[in-house]
Amino acid sequence: MKRPLLKAMMLALPLALAVPAFAAPPTEDVEPTEAEALEDDILMVINLPIAADEARTAGIDEAELSEALEVAEAAGISAADMADVLDEESEQIKAKGKRKAFGMWVKLQIADGVRGKELAAKIKDRKDDLDAMSDEDKAAFEAKIAEIGQLQRERRKQLNDMRKHLRDEGKQANLAGKDRYDKMMAKANDRHAAAKAEWKQLEKAAKAGDKRDAAADKRDAAADKRDAADKRDAAEDKRDAAEDKRDAAEDRRDAAGDKRDAAGDKRDAAADKRDAAGDKRDEKQPGNKPGKKGPQ
Repeated sequence: MKRPLLKAMMLALPLALAVPAFAAPPTEDVEPTEAEALEDDILMVINLPIAADEARTAGIDEAELSEALEVAEAAGISAADMADVLDEESEQIKAKGKRKAFGMWVKLQIADGVRGKELAAKIKDRKDDLDAMSDEDKAAFEAKIAEIGQLQRERRKQLNDMRKHLRDEGKQANLAGKDRYDKMMAKANDRHAAAKAEWKQLEKAAKAGDKRDAAADKRDAAADKRDAADKRDAAEDKRDAAEDKRDAAEDRRDAAGDKRDAAGDKRDAAADKRDAAGDKRDEKQPGNKPGKKGPQ
């Protein structure tokens, strides 16, 4: 298998499995029982991707989540047990805040032989700070986990063989974990309902924002139109002022012309007056009579 089963299940929500489910054994060296073989925990297996989704929402880092699921796959820990572990860690984060080293803590517990409900129960008291390990210690843990995984896979094969034999005999499997499944589905529905409500509010706010933006654009367009009209009016006023200036200059020129004409008329009148006075003087000269010409 190229992709670890548990990690693949974590990424699919919801997940429909076409493979038979199995319950985790209390220890690897205990022989499977008929009751265990007939316990179909498909609902608890489906819980895993739901629990992983809840864990992400609660704040577990993706790297920590992947580490925990990968070590569980390597050790043959059941999906049902890991769903319980993830669910309990999510609850602890909600109550106490985000914690570190989740993946490494799971690895140490599995290597130490902790299984099933005990693993989930110990989550409540887990500490963030873990002792530093040497390379030799890490190698020893990896070897222990690989050994556990081998034993689990061998026991799983025995369990699957027994289940097939019992089904061939007509015995029906019992659906396990219904209450747990209903509880986790209810939590998931609540979480998704809250997310949908939040999205609806954001969508509503976005639409209101779009409406405000459209109104603002409309106001801006009207303002631009007014500015363009004001600009045209200003240009027209400028043209009118220039025309008024030209008219005033022309009026001044006309007034100057009238003044010159008046001065010319005054000069002409003065000349006429002088001419009349000269004629009068000429008439008074001896030998000049009215109607007669003077000496030739």
